[in-house]
Amino acid sequence: MLSRSYNTGVRPERFKLAGEASGLANRFELRHTQGLEVSSDRLLEDLRRVAATGGNSTVTYRDYAARGKFAPHTLMRRFGSWNKALVPCYT
Repeated sequence: MLSRSYNTGVRPERFKLAGEASGLANRFELRHTQGLEVSSDRLLEDLRRVAATGGNSTVTYRDYAARGKFAPHTLMRRFGSWNKALVPCYT
């Protein structure tokens, strides 16, 4: 079992474990995603990916938080609201 400890200044939710979902619990790498400039096209591409795999008629904030590559609040800031972020995804 892996033991994870963090400095008080590090927010572990800002890191994603590569390979964790594919069953590679013994091998992982941390990727820091905070502070990187991401294009609107890339955000929408990931939102469409989550929508295609979800099976629901729309993607909720909670769904995207669980399966998206970026923080859902990033999409809200970029597009003005969660619903405004969804509009280009479904048109």
